[in-house]
Amino acid sequence: MAQILILGAGRVARPCVQYLLNNTQHMVTVVDISEDNLKRATAGHPRSQIIVGNAADETEHFLEKLKPDIVINLLPAQFMPPVAKKCIQHGINYVDPSYIKEEMRSLDAAAKEKGVLLLCELGLDPGIDHMSAVKTIRSIHDQGGLVESFWSCCGALPSLCDNNNPFGYKLSWSPEALIGASKRTARFLKNGKIVVLPDGETYKHPSLVEVEGLGCFEEYANADSIPYIDLYGIKEAKEVYRGTFRYPGWCELIAKMNQLGLFETTEMDLKGLTYRGFMAQVLDTDKENVEEKLCSVLGRETFSTLFLKLKWLGLLSDEKIPFATGSPRSVTASLFHKKLVFSKGEKDLVVMEHRYVASFPKENIKKLITSTLVCTGSVDEDTAIAKTTGIPPAIGAMLILNGSVKAKGVHAPVLPEIYEPSLKLLEKEGITFTERETIIGD
Repeated sequence: MAQILILGAGRVARPCVQYLLNNTQHMVTVVDISEDNLKRATAGHPRSQIIVGNAADETEHFLEKLKPDIVINLLPAQFMPPVAKKCIQHGINYVDPSYIKEEMRSLDAAAKEKGVLLLCELGLDPGIDHMSAVKTIRSIHDQGGLVESFWSCCGALPSLCDNNNPFGYKLSWSPEALIGASKRTARFLKNGKIVVLPDGETYKHPSLVEVEGLGCFEEYANADSIPYIDLYGIKEAKEVYRGTFRYPGWCELIAKMNQLGLFETTEMDLKGLTYRGFMAQVLDTDKENVEEKLCSVLGRETFSTLFLKLKWLGLLSDEKIPFATGSPRSVTASLFHKKLVFSKGEKDLVVMEHRYVASFPKENIKKLITSTLVCTGSVDEDTAIAKTTGIPPAIGAMLILNGSVKAKGVHAPVLPEIYEPSLKLLEKEGITFTERETIIGD
C-alpha cells in the first residue's frame, strides 16, 4: 500500500480523492486549512486521513512526517514550484494540474538527476486538451498526413439551463484567477505569422462559434499558443490557436471593465467607501453623477445591456466595501464572489473542442477533424470543472505508482505512456470526445 499525499482540498479535490480511494488500494492523506473541505473530499473513507494544516507553508514537515510515495499538489499555482523543489529533495514523484512556467521548467535537470518525475499540466485545460490533441495529431501523422491548422477552445460555464444571470458566467474557480486572465497577453499563429494581443486586447477580437448540439458561443484567444507548436509536434502548421469559450456578450463586458480600470492592482484607501463611492473615484466624478459619467466613458445609454450588467453587479450600490484598503481588482473580485455564484441544485458545463485541418498528400485529400468534449456536473455533488480537473491528476498518480510511466524530469502529459491509458480511464468516467471527419476542399 502506497502513501499518496494531496495538498489542498479546494474546489477540485473531491473527485481526485474519491477516484484514488475507489480505484486503488493506496492510503490517501489530504492536507488543507479547512476541516470542512477535508471532510467533504474524503467522506470518512477508511483509507483516508485528513490533516488540518497549512499545506503550502508546512510542506517540508508533511514530507518528512508522512514519507509519501507521491504528492498531488492542488494548491494555487504560485505554490507549484516550491512544493516541487521539496519533492525533488526528498526523491518523491509529483503531479499537478497547473501550467509549466519557467521556474518549474528549470527543475528538469535536478529532477532527472534525482530520478523524480514532475508531471504537470494534468487537469482539464491544460491536461485533457493536451492528451486528446497529441493522440489525434499522432494519428494524422501516422497516416502520412500534415496538420495545416490546429484550433482549440475550452470553456467552464453555467449549464444552458442555469445560465440565468446577466453576466452569463458563474464561478467554478477563483475570481482572482478569472480577473488575472482578463489582463493576459495572447499570442497565436495565423497564416504562418505570430499575432500578439497584449494586456487583455484579446477581448476586442472575439468571434462567434457554433458547437454542434449546444449552439453559439463567443470565443477569444487565450494566453500563448506558440509553445504548442513544439509541444504537439506540428511545425508544419500555418495556424495554431487556443481560445476560451464564453456565452455571447462576455468579451465586450470584460473589454469595457478593463477600460474602466476595474482590474488594476494599485492599492487605494477604501475606508468607509461604498461601491458607488469607489466608482466615483474611478471615474473622477461626484457620487451624484456616477451614472452619467459611466455612460459617457462606456459610450452607452442607461438602458444599454452593458450599463445594466455593471449596475446588476453592484458597482453603483450604496453598500459599503467590506475592507479598508485594496485595489480595483480586489473590489471587483469581492462583487464577483457575491454575484457570480452557483445556487443549490444548479449545474455547470465544460465544453472543449479541437478542430484540425489535415492534408493527406498521398490520397490528395484534406479533412476537417472535429473533437468535442461536453461534460456536465452539479454543485450539489461534483461540478464538471472539478471532475475534469481533479480526476486527471489522480489517474496520473495511479499510473506512476503502478510503474506504467517511466519518464523522469518535468513533463506535460504528451507522452504515449501517459495519454493513452489516461484517455481510456477518463472514458470510463464519462469524460470522452466525440469525433467527426469531413472532406473539405482547398
